[in-house]
Amino acid sequence: MRRLFYILIYAVGIFLIAWRLFGDLLFALNQNQLDRSGDGFKNYFAFAWQYKYEGGLWFSGMQYPYGDLLSYADGQPAITLPLIGLKKMGLDFSGYELLVVQILPVLGLFLGAYFLHKILRHYQMPDWWTVVTVIFCLALSPQLFRFNAHFALGYTFCFPSIWYLLICYKESRIKNINYILISIVALLIYAFIHPYHLLIGSFFLLAFFFIEILSKRIHWSVFSSAVIPVLLYLYINSGLDIYADRPQNPWGAWEYKAEAADFFPFYGWFARLFSGVLETRTSYHEGYNYLGVLIFICPLIWISIRFKKPSTKKANIESYYFLASILVLLFACGLHIFITGHKILDWIPMMKQFRALGRFSWPFYYVGFVTLSVFFYMVIHQAKSPILRSSLIALVLGLWCLDFWFYTKAFNKNMNKYKAPNELYSNKEVNDIVKASTYDAKDFQAILPLPVSMEGAEKITPADNWFSKTRAIPYAFQSGLPIIGAYMSRTSLSNILSQYQLGSSSYVTKTLVKDLPSQKDFLIVIGKEVEAEYADLLAMGYYLGESKEVKVYGINTASLDQARKLPDMNLDNKSPMYYNGYNEQKNTGLYSQGAVKINGLTKIAGPVSLNDVSSDSLTMSLWTKIEPNHSTTAFFSIYIKDANQKTLQIINYRDLDIPRCEVIDNWIQLKKNIEIPSGADFLDWNITADLLHIDHAIISESKDSFRIKLDSNFVVYNHYIAEVSN
Repeated sequence: MRRLFYILIYAVGIFLIAWRLFGDLLFALNQNQLDRSGDGFKNYFAFAWQYKYEGGLWFSGMQYPYGDLLSYADGQPAITLPLIGLKKMGLDFSGYELLVVQILPVLGLFLGAYFLHKILRHYQMPDWWTVVTVIFCLALSPQLFRFNAHFALGYTFCFPSIWYLLICYKESRIKNINYILISIVALLIYAFIHPYHLLIGSFFLLAFFFIEILSKRIHWSVFSSAVIPVLLYLYINSGLDIYADRPQNPWGAWEYKAEAADFFPFYGWFARLFSGVLETRTSYHEGYNYLGVLIFICPLIWISIRFKKPSTKKANIESYYFLASILVLLFACGLHIFITGHKILDWIPMMKQFRALGRFSWPFYYVGFVTLSVFFYMVIHQAKSPILRSSLIALVLGLWCLDFWFYTKAFNKNMNKYKAPNELYSNKEVNDIVKASTYDAKDFQAILPLPVSMEGAEKITPADNWFSKTRAIPYAFQSGLPIIGAYMSRTSLSNILSQYQLGSSSYVTKTLVKDLPSQKDFLIVIGKEVEAEYADLLAMGYYLGESKEVKVYGINTASLDQARKLPDMNLDNKSPMYYNGYNEQKNTGLYSQGAVKINGLTKIAGPVSLNDVSSDSLTMSLWTKIEPNHSTTAFFSIYIKDANQKTLQIINYRDLDIPRCEVIDNWIQLKKNIEIPSGADFLDWNITADLLHIDHAIISESKDSFRIKLDSNFVVYNHYIAEVSN
């Protein structure tokens, strides 16, 4: 009866957590999606598409005609595939995909509570304190902020289960071979929910192994449990993955690490009290790992104990788990990058894949929260004054409740900002447009959203369009037509570049056409706000209809097959204001003799005189070479100065600010139009990148026409590169 009572308490506690997170939406999780803007929508679509069309490990809902592994779309294969199996056996959740994908992390709280309860009982905590600690540990978990978007990262039981298995092994409650086998199986399953669960668990085990070595104890079972699952996952994944050109050095390894501000709340009382005194955040960050109010109280208790008589009984807590979590936390803070001056990323290229370093702070959160709770109770339990004991416990419980209230309030506010109806079922805009035309879904082979999304290329991500995305994804699910482009991660660079190339000008040969399995047309979905950018491409298609935000066209794939050539004649003799083909360099360029490699902050051009400029608008463009294991994202800055070299204006931009790009092979052009302010006399143009080749840097007046001869019968024509007809 006592066990049933505590199970009931956990159920009530988890219900309160979920209700505070979602509010009334908790009872309508199949009618409302918690994110329609980014990862949440994509992750829901990946799961729902795979479940509806009963795919395996290969996901064909995006990146047509190539597809990609389901795990790279956060499709949770370890969960999705068993559900598909149940569907084939008669247990069908069709129509409830949104409920499933959004409720599973909530249900995972029960498993998280189970393992955390077992861990606290290992420390011989009384049942009531165990239950209270577990509920508040889950209620303040940094993983809760994954519940509305990164569903696969929201499973709070993954790390606690690995920690509990380690405790069982150390207590000899499980034999060596059984421990190794169970750990390997668990971590592999977690890897196919999301690879970070594998990495976080394995890194903690490795850290524990290393800490024990310092004490002259070697447990090869722990080492094996940490390393073997990683090696097996890499081997399995390499066998499944047919692409060899995924980005190997994605941007962000130093941006998404845990930082000092992540040890404190970003919400409520703390931010208001200490803003301006300490570095505080106002929103959730990747490395968030606040341990609750005991992080402030326990150090004071520890200091007071140090000054007591030696005969005073001290709290005895196992420290190895906590020390191991601190070691993993240092990794999450990027210490390995800092002490090597970022060189470790070159010595061990695989390290570059862990760009979301902050997630590795999760072991510190769970181990730290439990350790502080155990320490606090052990010390307070020894207090002779019942009033002191009760007062301190009441203080901690009250502050935990305060944190819980404001933390969940912050989530709820964020969720309500991005929530929407169940878009895959309710958003019929494109479906209604197609039905109202003389065409049907079967007349097309794929959806071409414009701009094509390159999310997942990591090295280059030009601007896509929110309206195109949020209308194309529902119609893809409803019609079964796959999407060209990606809202994914670490995708094949050659494949995504060839898909994006479909939106390039008519001077570019569309290499993807030869890979198409069908001669059917593409269905274009384009946001009205970017329609003017693609007027030339839309003129080649046929109009189907429109809604308030988007227009829908069809386009014959044959019309995209051949690039338009220029006549062999001089357009005029005028040259651009600035041009550099880098022909003196030894690197092979784009239809040229040279290209320059950028490594760090570099001036592209300047000072460029603006005295002879006859218009108020300039166009600036250059081509960058995209390579899987070398190039990084480029950041640009334009300094506009007066006659005394005083800066009048600074324009910063990157690929995300570019609405449309040209793509030729693995070269992509970034073109920017700027307005010249009055009083401007000079211009400096800078780039910041690492190991990035650039070619054909041009500055011209936007109204000017020019032609520059290149190799192989190609020319630069008004910032385009085109072939000249014979």
